[in-house]
Amino acid sequence: MTNDNPRNLLLVVFCGSLIVYAAIAILLIPVLTPLLVVQENLITALFQGALVYTFLFLFFLLPSSFIYWRYRIDVKVIGPEPAAAEPDDEINLTVVIGLPGNASPKGAVLEAFLGDLVVAAQKVEASPTQLPLKVPDITPGYHTFEVKVSQLGYFSGSSSYELLIAHGEPSP
Repeated sequence: MTNDNPRNLLLVVFCGSLIVYAAIAILLIPVLTPLLVVQENLITALFQGALVYTFLFLFFLLPSSFIYWRYRIDVKVIGPEPAAAEPDDEINLTVVIGLPGNASPKGAVLEAFLGDLVVAAQKVEASPTQLPLKVPDITPGYHTFEVKVSQLGYFSGSSSYELLIAHGEPSP
């Protein structure tokens, strides 16, 4: 299996772990039931059962979480201060991209969203990278720009930047 699509790898590991978890649980129920019934103290029996299922859950969860963390993209967005602009202003966001193993983000796709609207999109050459945004003509107030980075072979990463959109006052 290649690492071209980590979602498929995660799905295989997740389902495989779930099958193993279920099989072990089914095999252990006949063994554990007499032990739990013989216990004089119900709290001790419940505690032992909880320990067994906790161990099985971790056995099922850890491989899946390892795959996710091994192929995730970390994204941090740094913007101008103060975080305020008017419609049609151009702002530059600095996007820092971290890939596992210090891999190069070259070729990754960087997109900025305002709600469902794609405000900017570009290919990444290096990290950190500059992302110029033209502020759309929208209602005044705080708006969140979502910046998403995706690259083949990794889980997409995202971060956000909150910006105050203020309309200029008309001059007298």
